[in-house]
Amino acid sequence: MKLLSFLFVVTLLNLSSLLAEDTLSTSVGPLTLPLAIDLVPMNGFSIGRKCISVKEYCTFLNAVASTGDPYHLYKPQLSMDHRIACITCTRVDNRYTYSVIQGERILPSRIDNEGKQIAVSIGDLPITWVTVCDAARFCNWMHYGQPIGPEGPGVTESDPNNPGAYTEGYAPTYTNKFITKKNTMDKVISMQAGAKWHLPSQEEWNEFTSLNSNDDGDKDYWQWIDAWKKFSGYLAKSGLHLEDHFYLPETPMINFGFRLVKTKK
Repeated sequence: MKLLSFLFVVTLLNLSSLLAEDTLSTSVGPLTLPLAIDLVPMNGFSIGRKCISVKEYCTFLNAVASTGDPYHLYKPQLSMDHRIACITCTRVDNRYTYSVIQGERILPSRIDNEGKQIAVSIGDLPITWVTVCDAARFCNWMHYGQPIGPEGPGVTESDPNNPGAYTEGYAPTYTNKFITKKNTMDKVISMQAGAKWHLPSQEEWNEFTSLNSNDDGDKDYWQWIDAWKKFSGYLAKSGLHLEDHFYLPETPMINFGFRLVKTKK
């Protein structure tokens, strides 16, 4: 019994220390449309100075997922996981409202001129726990001019009569010759000709980081890159790490975000 009491006290202490680091309170509404993405001009393209933020993604959810979320753009972890909690979802009758959780978090790489860590508003942090497919749908929404309407063609999905930024499909990875004799298929996203917004390619990412390494305020986060590798998935890069990581496109990760590239006309 004493051991159980001790463990209970330790658990409370650990939880209180984690919550003290975040300082969460009530929720606030999203930004107004249209979103204005802060871009850094490059050679032939422009790239987001920062990753898509919690506030920007919350605005996206309210625009496309207020009557339903068939593509699961909102993950329960966004409100339930204390490590990254940032957006709440409230249902009234058959409508959903998404709100940014107020509070601040401290990131290791955010320091002032005196070397002290800076607390960042949760709404200004990169959105995480998003998949490559979520990011591609955000690109489609941006491509179509940030419309307000249910998830579907011309909003989050490419319309055959008016192509978006990305389509979603499958690519064969290998054939199991001895058992099923069928291809194993991986989900992939394919950028369309004429895409106005897209995820950075590896070349675009490398160019941005080589010229703007000190201007990247989101080094603490891994970021999805539009680069698919057979058997492995999609590439993720980080400004703080040299190694590459690959994950399946429908795998949400706790510290993975994304930034956008705007194609120059």
